[in-house]
Amino acid sequence: MRNKRRRIAAIVGTAAVIGSALLMPVSASAAPALAEGEGETVSACQVETATLNWGLKQSFRQYITGAIAGGGWEVYGDATYVTPSLTETGAVEDGTDLFQWSSGTGEVASTLETGTIAFAGGVHFSGHDGGLELNIANPAIEFEGPDTGYLLLEVSEAPAGEAGTQVRAAKLDLAENAAASGQELSIMRATVRLTAEGAAAFNGDTDRGTYVAGEEMDPLYVQATVTGCELGEIVAVDQPSDSAEDTAATPISAAPEAEPAVPWVPIIIGGVALIVIGIAAGMLIAGRGKGGATPPPRTQD
Repeated sequence: MRNKRRRIAAIVGTAAVIGSALLMPVSASAAPALAEGEGETVSACQVETATLNWGLKQSFRQYITGAIAGGGWEVYGDATYVTPSLTETGAVEDGTDLFQWSSGTGEVASTLETGTIAFAGGVHFSGHDGGLELNIANPAIEFEGPDTGYLLLEVSEAPAGEAGTQVRAAKLDLAENAAASGQELSIMRATVRLTAEGAAAFNGDTDRGTYVAGEEMDPLYVQATVTGCELGEIVAVDQPSDSAEDTAATPISAAPEAEPAVPWVPIIIGGVALIVIGIAAGMLIAGRGKGGATPPPRTQD
């Protein structure tokens, strides 16, 4: 009888263990996934051609050429001024009414995580009969990822052509404005905000201006080609990919919300395990009922 009870107890214990194991979440034993892009090699790309278009700040240009300052500007080196072109609505076209630097050189990572594109030449502003001078020269674009970069400038009150100290003048918001594929890189209307260092440089030693960190300047444009690598695919918002165009061409109805999936297999197996436990318990109780009534000992007459 004792052996029988031990067997039944063993059955109950085994069924309980099996049921608990089967009801455990499947994800507990899943292997961790590799991070996206892990193990990829980042290539260095040599800049073959590059142009930079930037207008500094339209209000400043208007002030310099206005009646109060009565001044203007001169460009030198690889810098030129792009005269305004108007659209059919009379608005100034993107990439015009600003300064352009050409013949950019440098090196960038294929992912744009690092790299610099440097330009030569500058713009010298003057006004108030020589009482105001501002020289911005030798700009460079420094990348810190596909979404962020910096505009480096030499800002000084020196005459045209004289070098100044280069500073990280402004932070560039490249998110949704940069596009790259193969050997082509473009940045369209990147937001430019002065850094504290840039604001101090534009204000000058005599605090001639009222620039502050975070102040938004004119948008910035870059066009470049590279050699020696393939740039990673980056799509700007205003430059949709072919797949995005195909999706837009065919309306897609909203999909109904998916109901949570019910884990039927573990539930069924767990139910079977519970049935086994119930049967084993019944057998144990039945065994006790049969052998539980022990006849009283016989007495001798």
